[in-house]
Amino acid sequence: MRKNVREILKATFTQMVKEDIIWGIKPLFKDDVDLEVHDVKMKSLILAYLRHDKDVYPNPISTNYDWEWELGDGEYPVRFPFVKRTFLDHWYENKHILKEPLFVKFVDFGGEKNTRKRKRIIKKELKEKGYDLSKILIVPLYGRIEENVGEFLSSLYFRYLGYISSCHLTPVTAVRQPDLTCWKTPLLKKLREYSLVDGGAIVYELQMLRVFGKIRSKPDNSNNFYESVVIEVESDKPSKGIDQLLGYWKNIDNYKIGYVKKGNYDKCFLVAPSIKDYDKRVGILSFSEEGIYFKESPLFETNENKDKSIREMDNLFKWLLLTNLTFDEILDIIKYNGKPVTFFHILKEINEINVEKILDKLEEVI
Repeated sequence: MRKNVREILKATFTQMVKEDIIWGIKPLFKDDVDLEVHDVKMKSLILAYLRHDKDVYPNPISTNYDWEWELGDGEYPVRFPFVKRTFLDHWYENKHILKEPLFVKFVDFGGEKNTRKRKRIIKKELKEKGYDLSKILIVPLYGRIEENVGEFLSSLYFRYLGYISSCHLTPVTAVRQPDLTCWKTPLLKKLREYSLVDGGAIVYELQMLRVFGKIRSKPDNSNNFYESVVIEVESDKPSKGIDQLLGYWKNIDNYKIGYVKKGNYDKCFLVAPSIKDYDKRVGILSFSEEGIYFKESPLFETNENKDKSIREMDNLFKWLLLTNLTFDEILDIIKYNGKPVTFFHILKEINEINVEKILDKLEEVI
């Protein structure tokens, strides 16, 4: 691995552990492995966001969900995570695997074409040194910090700042699909009032409440529960990220509108390695050999489009909270009386559940 990339990752993970931005990880960065993960929740998040390897864990932990327009009122589609394994399913099926320690090894394949051969060689060497290959996750890099790694680190950082950070799940009511969005919403306020969240959370953690309990993070004393952030992560071309955030001319007849231009987001950030004060028009989150650099974003003008996106995301968060419950428990909340109805009707009833009823039920089962 190129020295600067390795040093950037080492400095970043070390600082994040020291400042309690990340937990349950020991940064090793030795010749054999780079991270030792001894926390079950953190291991699950790494498997969800960094990479799936069936030799380490049998089933992908999905962080993206199908949607349906007809379930809602037409303002935005309703996403429902139940057609894929929820975290509760993963826990019931494979908690014996999830409870095992995990080692992470970042491998720079550069411009190599035959990565499978190189990977086989690496695994053979690790096995000869006594490592259990079922406990080593190899995360590929190609001469740079890949976007999935940057997205994961960004999610953790904005979680630390008190947001629900949502990677892969961005609002349909906004401009296209950015890398990451972060939210302080009315539902986050209720989660704090019910003492289910200290400050912020990675969105997938909302599925984990029944297993791990309260989401512990740095307390956030802000009273603003109506804030939206959009983030673009770049590996090696930060100018491309600026274009995505603020807009650009693809050609003389084709203008690509920026994420912040329709009034959905209060703030925007560019995430890229080794940049400082790259562009004063946006906020900056950067990782370098010196550690983490953060510069606050200017505020952008918002309008009713922000209101739509916050309603859409809160509806998504509500559905994710529901994944902590069994189907019988959900039917109990909607007071299903056994009359013959279609499954679509039940889904509509579920979508209309008042969120306080869900939170009350969570208090019972957690």
